[in-house]
Order: sequence, then structure tokens, then C-alpha cells
Amino acid sequence: MVELERHVRGAIELEFFTIPPYLTALYSIHGTSARAVTASRLIRSVVVEEMLHMELACGVANALGFGVDLGAAAPSYPASIPFHTDEPRVGLTGATRDQLAAFMLVELPTGDDPDRRARHDLRPKPRYDTIGEFYSALVYGLVVLETLAADSGSSLFYAPRGIQQAAFANHFEWVYDLDTAIAAYETIVAEGEGASASEPDVPIGEALQSDVEVSHFARFESVWRDGHLDAGDVYDIDPDQPPLVGRLRALDDLFNAGYSIVVNDLEAAFSTETDRLGTGIDHMLSLVQATAKYMMTLQISPNGCHVRPTFRYDANVRGGADLVAYVRALDEVDRDELRIDESDLAGAR
Repeated sequence: MVELERHVRGAIELEFFTIPPYLTALYSIHGTSARAVTASRLIRSVVVEEMLHMELACGVANALGFGVDLGAAAPSYPASIPFHTDEPRVGLTGATRDQLAAFMLVELPTGDDPDRRARHDLRPKPRYDTIGEFYSALVYGLVVLETLAADSGSSLFYAPRGIQQAAFANHFEWVYDLDTAIAAYETIVAEGEGASASEPDVPIGEALQSDVEVSHFARFESVWRDGHLDAGDVYDIDPDQPPLVGRLRALDDLFNAGYSIVVNDLEAAFSTETDRLGTGIDHMLSLVQATAKYMMTLQISPNGCHVRPTFRYDANVRGGADLVAYVRALDEVDRDELRIDESDLAGAR
């Protein structure tokens, strides 16, 4: 059970790991060329599904009674892909070809053979070549331990359904037994790495507007294959951004406070029967996005690169009232640009 819990919690960590780098790349695209619009749309669609994947991974953890601790799972960057054999490191930077290649490595297909992907006989081990292998081993462990539990007249699954809430899915199914847990993990793998490394049978743009499932790997590959975005379409962001000071640090602190509240609200929503989703989190997400996009319009001297948020989770930020101090630390220009209403923030949970 110890190894099973490590992998179940690892799935949450793995899905969480992808979101800040994907968001940073998305926010870095500011142009209006056809290539930029397409790239932005494809990356945004991946981010939304990664949110769903984290939600599904949390659903399995809850159904097994392990609970959810998103604060503990919150990554810092640059960092290695969790559970990955080669330990490649991914940082926070713009939508460059190198960064897109890193995203493709995260979503790398297990192989062209769908039967290989569908197998669940891979025994758990410390590290894996692909995300698909990680989930295959996780399902293997679930099947073995649930079979042993059933032989003794019990089950691994016992948590109430009420603590599972849907935030990012158009449709949502409870995870309450082995079959629904496997279905959740298979959804994550199918949407992430896809059936194979080959291109879909229809163009990406058409596929996204139809019922054809296009994997995250294929979407990133499509953007990568199109070549460099135009210089006017994406901000130049230093992946080794130096420590921020002054007004830039104040903006980053505000971003991280809002980001931390979003993480806390999601954890509460996925861990209790209390509704912490909806308008409150929508407001925080709007603040986080607005602050990130504004930061990226600013430049760091002397290298001329644009600023990006650091996505640092702060467990001490517990509600909207805590944000007011960060807002008041901004200079007048930044407050005017962000158009933040302190009364709205103070009332947020």
C-alpha cells in the first residue's frame, strides 16, 4: 500500500507539474498572426485538459481514502519531470521551439502500438520512460491490491463520493471502484500521449472542432513543426530569470499570492464536501492571469528579456484579505494597469 499511495500521490504531482510551464508558454504569446493564434489555442486547450487530469487524479486519491494535499504537490522550477527515467528538467519560459520540445518529451507516447499502451502488466518501479508507463504500473498495482482485498471480502475504495467535485470537465463521473479508477487514468493517458507518435488522420484544426481526440503530444508537435513564432508574437523570456526586485518583485508576490489561493481553493474543493469552486476561484484565476500577462509586458534590465511569474506556492496566504497588502505594495502605475478593486479581493475566501 505504501508504494500504491506513492504512485497515486505521484499522479497528482505529475499532472500539477505540467500546468505552470504550459501556462507560462501560453501567456508569452501576445501576437495576432495566424500562427500565434493557432499556437495559443492549442496550448490553451492542453492546459484545460491538464486541469481535468489533476482533478481526475485527485478523484482517485479521494476514492482510496488517501486525501489530497495540493500544497505539498506544488512544484518549483526548474524541475525534473516526476518519475521520469532521464530526469529531464523543465523550466518556465516562453513558447520557444526548445520549450515545445520539452513539452513533447513530457507527453512522449509510449509507442506506436496501441496494445502496448493498453497493457497494465508493468510492475511499479522508481522511474519510467514515459508518463504512459507510469500509469500502466499504477493501474497494475491497483488491480493486484484490489484483487487481494476482494478475496478477503473488502475493497481499497471506500471514500464518499461527495468530496469529488468537478471544476474542469464538461462531463464528470465519480471515481468509486477499480473500473472507474482505471477509466480515469486511461483518460489521462489517452488525452496526453495519445494512441501513437504518428500524426492524426485529420488536420489538427479540424480535429479539435470534431469528435476526434487529439493528444497533447500531437498538439505540441503541431506547434513545434510550424517553426518559430514571429518575433512580434511571443515575448523573449529568460528561462534563468534573475531574482526580481522592486516593483517586479511586488508584482510577482501578488501573482504568487493569487496563485496560492487558487491552489488552496482547489485542494479544499477536492478534499471536502464544501463547494470552493465557482465564482470565487474564477475571480482569482482572472487576477492571476491578468497579473501574469501584465508582468510579461515588462522587461528586466540589462538583458532586455521580459518578466515572467515564478509560480511560488505560499502556504501562509489563506484568503482574499491577504492579497490587499500585496496590492498596496504595488506602485500607482501597476495598480492602474491591473485595475484591481481591493473590496472584491478582501471578500474572497
